[in-house]
Amino acid sequence: MLVFNCTKAAAEFFTAIRQGAKRSPLKPPPEKTIAASMQAKNRQAITAVNPLEAVKQANNQWHWLVHAIKVKRKNVLIVMDYHSRFAMTFTGLKKGDETGFLQMFEQHLNFHIRELMPQVITDASIIDVSLERYCHDHSTNTFYQRGDRSVQSHINDVGWHIEMTADEMGELPAGIDLIAFDCYINNTIRNQKGKKGYFVPLQAFLHQWLCQYSGVSQTQADALIKELQEKEKARYQAMHNSMFDVVADTIETEHINSEVEAILMSQINGKPAEGNKNNVIRVDFSKNKQ
Repeated sequence: MLVFNCTKAAAEFFTAIRQGAKRSPLKPPPEKTIAASMQAKNRQAITAVNPLEAVKQANNQWHWLVHAIKVKRKNVLIVMDYHSRFAMTFTGLKKGDETGFLQMFEQHLNFHIRELMPQVITDASIIDVSLERYCHDHSTNTFYQRGDRSVQSHINDVGWHIEMTADEMGELPAGIDLIAFDCYINNTIRNQKGKKGYFVPLQAFLHQWLCQYSGVSQTQADALIKELQEKEKARYQAMHNSMFDVVADTIETEHINSEVEAILMSQINGKPAEGNKNNVIRVDFSKNKQ
């Protein structure tokens, strides 16, 4: 089951008036917090007649947080995975359209998986099977109104970035631009209270997907993500070196331009110019001796 935990703003977005009646997909949450809900599921698994089946059902609850903001007077929904902090941003949805929201959620998730998985898995059949397993495990969904302070701080950061992006573009991103925005924001380094060091949401999300839906063990997933991190490190290093070369070329160009300028100035003013061993032009601007 997909569990969409909505902030007050998101709950208002999903609530609409239809034929004079108030309509909303939100239900009262069984527990006040997401953490309490997961703990309750774990306790049920321990005391269940069939503990293995109960654990499976508990793990099949995938918690996402949903927040709604206005950017350029238009609705923007931000959904974030409770564990990995992987985010997806939706634009162009109408108030009260939870069906459109669910369709966009599935489209974006499917696209991201098909883009991310080939970075660590070359067998296309494994990717297809993982998506089938996901669809089987999450054929239902539910909406609750409740939030999480820690996740909300990361959602607010995504909101700030989408506002800046919209200002730069002059409009809200949509389509492939929106996917590109998600890729950028999910590569942002984050930290989380209670966890050591920093993490990248994209990598944490991919690790989670590998273990949950791809039939990959924890050890295997660790190795695959480690390999991905090394590739990313090499890519950034190559990018850094390329940028350094550009800067060096710019400095060299400016250096040559200064030499030419010095020669021209010497010709205009009738001053002698000479080059040193480093081939740098030095102009004597002192007054000519009589």
